[in-house]
Amino acid sequence: MREDYERDGFVIVRNAMTWEQIEEMRRESDAVVQRAKDVQAGTSFFWGGDFVSPEERAKLDINGIHDPQFHSAAFSRLLVSCDKVLDVVEELIGPNIQLHHTKLIVKPPESGAPFPMHQDYPYFPHEKDTMLAAMFHFDDATIENGCLRVVPGSHKSGKLDTITGTNYLDPKEFSIENALPCEVNSGDVLIFSYLTIHGSGLNTSDRPRRNWLVQMRAADDLPTVDTHHSRGQGMMLRGVDPLVRMSKL
Repeated sequence: MREDYERDGFVIVRNAMTWEQIEEMRRESDAVVQRAKDVQAGTSFFWGGDFVSPEERAKLDINGIHDPQFHSAAFSRLLVSCDKVLDVVEELIGPNIQLHHTKLIVKPPESGAPFPMHQDYPYFPHEKDTMLAAMFHFDDATIENGCLRVVPGSHKSGKLDTITGTNYLDPKEFSIENALPCEVNSGDVLIFSYLTIHGSGLNTSDRPRRNWLVQMRAADDLPTVDTHHSRGQGMMLRGVDPLVRMSKL
């Protein structure tokens, strides 16, 4: 898969999860979001900006939770046991795989908000650009329910300029509609570079789109900016930390 990844900036790992895992993760995703809402924790992941009109914004939303492995053990089990995914990640960035952060994203039926086209690089730039995301699909992802869309090969252009005051690209130059839709089945995992341009459209279907985004890096790839700290960052998912960074007790 390395050749495809280097060419396109993304690859798809098919059937990475069992049906039992998929069903469990659907239940846990809904439960984690509901528990957060019950205690009035902020769950909206709807980006700011004028990529949608004020009228559209009033009708839309998208739910999310950062690092849900700290809220449900089901996410922890999946994080460390999915060898099929980690095998591919090792092929792409090497044997020492380190966690950066995770994010659960749930697009509700008929009102799931879009994400404008963007790169993840501006949020957490690194020296060697090994950072990648593995998007676990707990539901079938289609154009109708707002599947991820990518611009193949865009990672080769490096960091691109964003709209002033935002981290997304100019919608006139990089439209969601012109990007390649990655329609996949539940249980599939889409892996893409943090330099790959990506986004997603509206969920206009009558079913949710539940995804879990796991951001990983090579353990010797250091951040260039002291930013985006998260719980569990630095956890080794495979291999060892060659830099021997020790936490202070």
